[in-house]
Amino acid sequence: MFYYIKVSKSFQYSIILTAPLAVFYELSTLLLFSTQSYELRNTADIFIRDWINQIGLDAPFLISILFALLFIIMIGLGIQREEKYPIISKYFMFMILESIGLGIILYLLLMAINGALTMQMLNSDVATVQLNLAIGAGIYEELIFRVILIPIIMMTFMRGFQFKKGMSVFLAIVGSSTIFSFFHLLIEPFTLQAFMSRFLGGMFLSTVYVWRGYGITVYTHISSNLLTLFGL
Repeated sequence: MFYYIKVSKSFQYSIILTAPLAVFYELSTLLLFSTQSYELRNTADIFIRDWINQIGLDAPFLISILFALLFIIMIGLGIQREEKYPIISKYFMFMILESIGLGIILYLLLMAINGALTMQMLNSDVATVQLNLAIGAGIYEELIFRVILIPIIMMTFMRGFQFKKGMSVFLAIVGSSTIFSFFHLLIEPFTLQAFMSRFLGGMFLSTVYVWRGYGITVYTHISSNLLTLFGL
């Protein structure tokens, strides 16, 4: 059990678990939006889209390529820095099951806060579009707000303010969750209830990331999104 917990947290296992989802997401995005203008699909899009617009470009293909490159670079850097583990195929099923369980807990937590959950969607009833939204948010919001942002905040407090690691990790969880919540205000109306829901959801996902790694956090996020989208 201890070995499973150790290796399943690694970027090595995370890339194997999430790469098929990333490929599916990018291909389905290109197909779904090939005949229409690019739509803002999740808060991670804001980072890339704003930069693209500032340099005078607005191409969905380019945005997808940049997201894919960011995904490869960040996961690659994570793998480079950590110990290499043998691949045990049955662990991936355990990781998916663990993620589904955590996703159900997250969904129930948000239900307890909101009573009923809705998710920002395009004006379409097509199940593929809804699935695209759920997967994209899981992959790229976790990449931006957890994989990138948490280490930046943590290192800022550890090296800049000489805080101990434990306190720095806690502040990174709180800080990234707050930023995660604020960015959702750019794509949905503000209410205190919605903000607190995003904040607590961010705290939950950030904690999962710190303790269980990127792959499980992605599937946890997606599981919760699917429960929300399809009203299960």
